[in-house]
Amino acid sequence: MSKAINVIRKTLCIAVILFVTTDAFSRILANGKTWCTPDEAVCIQGSLTTDNGYSLLRYSGRLKSNSGPGELLIAITAHDADGDKHHLQLSSMIKGHYSEILKIDSEIIRGVDSDSTWHLDTVRFYPAK
Repeated sequence: MSKAINVIRKTLCIAVILFVTTDAFSRILANGKTWCTPDEAVCIQGSLTTDNGYSLLRYSGRLKSNSGPGELLIAITAHDADGDKHHLQLSSMIKGHYSEILKIDSEIIRGVDSDSTWHLDTVRFYPAK
């Protein structure tokens, strides 16, 4: 019985260490915010985070309108300490149902330091034809 308890303890310790170190490389840029297309036809609500030492940008949220199918584009800009701008675009094909879950990851981000200030510029939606 004591061997089983030791194995469980070691497994839990490893799990906690992995959780803490993974979370240490995440940064929440916006949490629970709502963004809309310029005409407010499509709105999304969610969070924007960086993961894995700032090499990945992730949007997680929900569709707050019933838009129908199409392509959702989210334009994001980072301003670094040198005053340089870095532009990034997240895109995803969506079904367009109200409250649809959205999880959109960027490509690997290169050349943007961890002190950069990120903001979401625009949300665009292009209906499927």
